[in-house]
Amino acid sequence: MKDQLIEKILNHQLFYCLVFIVIVFSVRAIALVLIKRKMTSDVMDEHQRRMVWRVKQYTFIVLIIGVFLIWLPDIKHFALSIAAFAVAIVLTFKELILCLTGSIWRTTTDAFTVGDWIEIDNVFGEVIDNDWFSTSIAEISPASGSYKCTGTTVNVPNSLFLSHQIKNLNFKRRFIFHEFDLSFESTVNPLPLKEQLEKIVDAHMADHHELAKRYHAHIRKHIGVSILELEPKISLKTTNLGDFVIHLRLFCPVHDSFGLQEKITEDILKLHFQNSEATSSMISNNN
Repeated sequence: MKDQLIEKILNHQLFYCLVFIVIVFSVRAIALVLIKRKMTSDVMDEHQRRMVWRVKQYTFIVLIIGVFLIWLPDIKHFALSIAAFAVAIVLTFKELILCLTGSIWRTTTDAFTVGDWIEIDNVFGEVIDNDWFSTSIAEISPASGSYKCTGTTVNVPNSLFLSHQIKNLNFKRRFIFHEFDLSFESTVNPLPLKEQLEKIVDAHMADHHELAKRYHAHIRKHIGVSILELEPKISLKTTNLGDFVIHLRLFCPVHDSFGLQEKITEDILKLHFQNSEATSSMISNNN
């Protein structure tokens, strides 16, 4: 009797299913350990994160296919019963189904992968992990004065891919169109400042010009359409209060963008106040 019970358990699909799951997760754990052993620091690089992502994705696919094949004979017998509960299942697992659909859409369209910079639902950052249900994004906030990760991780359900616009900003990882404004009172003539600013910008951008030119051409070739001009753009505008604003757009390295903004601002302000002091001195001498 006992032998028959053991034989029945060993021949049951549930036993095969449990053994298969244990084997798959054991292989997955070994693969992840091997990847982490190759780490040269306490933080995984982009290649290692992609390897971890691939292991998790392939594990899930193999698991689903394997479990399905194991239970296929029983599924055939209960096909009609499953159809009767299909509506209930869809309603119960609606969000999970949407997440799976969003993941399938992302995979088939190749919208992004681990390591890309994306923006979705006002979240901007680097994709550090992705599975069939959610995507983990290391947030990047330019408002903090840097294009480095803030330390905040945002987990986004894959269902958002079906209802929100996704921007793949991976080209911004090296060069970026960085824009900022310089404001002056309405009593200041902005035209001399603009002329001086053009010289200052050219001097600061000279070291990056050749590399920026090559990367700009690479982006155009990759996207297949024309993009914003490579050369710095300097334009004048006014505020509602009547003040003058000089708007600048630079195509510059990401890691130097805020540094260039600070240096250019310092140089133009230095010239501005030097001219203001010289003008004040001349007025005083005339008096």
